[in-house]
Amino acid sequence: GEILFDDLVCQALVPMANGKDSRTYCQDGDRFQKGSGNPIFNMPMIITPDLMACNGCIHVVDEVMMPRPPPPDCDNEGFSRFPNLGDDSSQRLLLREGIIEEIPSSMCPKDRVNATSKNV
Repeated sequence: GEILFDDLVCQALVPMANGKDSRTYCQDGDRFQKGSGNPIFNMPMIITPDLMACNGCIHVVDEVMMPRPPPPDCDNEGFSRFPNLGDDSSQRLLLREGIIEEIPSSMCPKDRVNATSKNV
């Protein structure tokens, strides 16, 4: 069924047309609809609610609702695998080379250990 803007409950899960869920957050009178991959500090805000469509109700948001990222692809040694970057393609290499600024929260076990050491 359709869920109108006034029916959105803060902190509640909302089923979407793709079969996944999003979560409603409320702050300072605004409502946000967060995908599982959106960080809490950058949530999509509902800017145009209650657009009726043939298959339900649409709420326009000002950011992309991101899905949960896929699990990391770990090699036999427990490092992340990035096939296009050659043999030493772990996240520690990406950090060392300045390609990424921080290790993502979902990572392979060895990347997690190396990320906590000072010798990245």
